[in-house]
Amino acid sequence: MPYNLPPKIRSMTTPDERIRKRRKDLSLRQGEFAKLAGVAQSTLSDLERGDSKLPSAAVLMRMAEVLKVTQAWIITGEDGEITIPTPQEQELLTKFRELDDVKRAVFLAFIASSKQ
Repeated sequence: MPYNLPPKIRSMTTPDERIRKRRKDLSLRQGEFAKLAGVAQSTLSDLERGDSKLPSAAVLMRMAEVLKVTQAWIITGEDGEITIPTPQEQELLTKFRELDDVKRAVFLAFIASSKQ
């Protein structure tokens, strides 16, 4: 893990728990962290209590930077980077979702056979 987070933090199940615990581990007061992350303290308070959804991608990125973790870790509890699909990948996903189960199976079999 790139940030050597203690196992207890890694195993937390919700983003609000991870954000709150990591902020406290870095000795950041809620108001101080909110300012660094570019959100109102009330917004952060709601987030840490689980009373609101995750913020925008831009705010999430700033939170991750301040907390010295990845955005993926905040969202999922797992390290790694979040990748944004290209327009071509997004089109492929959209078309895949439009397929019925049989056509999806055929498509996936085709992809699997092309790896060999």
